[in-house]
Amino acid sequence: RRASRLAAAAGMAGFAFAAWGWFNEFWAPSLWPAAHVDSPLVSRYSEVLVIAAFGLWRVRVERNAPTRRRVAVLVTLVTLLWGVIPWLWPLVEPAVGAVPWPPGFPAVHVPGALTWFVWLGLIFLFGRRVDCSWCCPCVGIRETAGAPFRERTLKGPWAWAMRHAKWPFLAAHVLYFALLFVPGELATSYFTLFWTWVPASYYASFFLVPWTGNRNFCRYLCPWGATYGVVSTLGFFRIEAEVDRCRSCGLCEQVCDMGVPVVRLIHERGEVRVPDCVGCGRCAEACPTDVLHLRDVRDSRLGRLVLDWTRAPAGGSCAAGGSCGLPADQPGSQPMKALISMSGSVASGAVSDAKPTSSSRR
Repeated sequence: RRASRLAAAAGMAGFAFAAWGWFNEFWAPSLWPAAHVDSPLVSRYSEVLVIAAFGLWRVRVERNAPTRRRVAVLVTLVTLLWGVIPWLWPLVEPAVGAVPWPPGFPAVHVPGALTWFVWLGLIFLFGRRVDCSWCCPCVGIRETAGAPFRERTLKGPWAWAMRHAKWPFLAAHVLYFALLFVPGELATSYFTLFWTWVPASYYASFFLVPWTGNRNFCRYLCPWGATYGVVSTLGFFRIEAEVDRCRSCGLCEQVCDMGVPVVRLIHERGEVRVPDCVGCGRCAEACPTDVLHLRDVRDSRLGRLVLDWTRAPAGGSCAAGGSCGLPADQPGSQPMKALISMSGSVASGAVSDAKPTSSSRR
């Protein structure tokens, strides 16, 4: 119990440091000049430092092997993409429309930027987990510094009904993209407002984590999470269930940080396919009867055709019974096969349906 309290206190200190870094860089110079610190360590990079530091601890203490692997990948990608690369090698992305400023790589959260479109495509193919479980700084700090507060997650019918609070933020995200093509004073004012209230609500949500759980912003306030959830639902990702083998024990719901009523959904629909599911896989890992299975484009007819193509024998002959690949001597065929195979593994986090032992479940 003492260790739990210390972890919670350290987590809140990490949240406070990340929030102070943002305030110090963007608001302190004008609102509180005497408190401003001119250092990259107390800036937008403060959050990345917190994620990296707490990430080492999380990976060390995590007993569930698939979750440990996911958190390790999450921390590594966030540290590299939102820390090392922007600091040492700042790059500017191409974008469509009248973006308010040149988007810096990675601009997956900047509507109209190149990687924003790429991200939406990957999420359509592999699910919201591409961002919200494997590669997002917002998730990174909540999965590391916020880990001690996972058990505080709001659950139950009323908490599930509150999920509809995110739709205005989806509309705000869509409106942002639309205004890129209507340049003018209105668009400029809206962009300024968007990048003021979204970060402010994001960092303010840190201080509500002890009462709402670590994923409060992801569930109710995140414009990107709402958008990704809709794209994921329209796409290939889902969690299939063998309903006849479900014991309704509720372990899947106990480990869900998004408060998804997994048992009810699988008995009503036979699957979990809702915008709120981030595809972390904890529910499938916790299931004692192995009835939940994560599916994406690789499990569709299109995915099987592509996999057959990438696995075709040299020479491109059709296997008996039938799958065919492109001829191995076709220009560019082998590099393209390798690229498709690699991108599928990386984008989806190489999630497997392998189950941990009972002693490793959380």
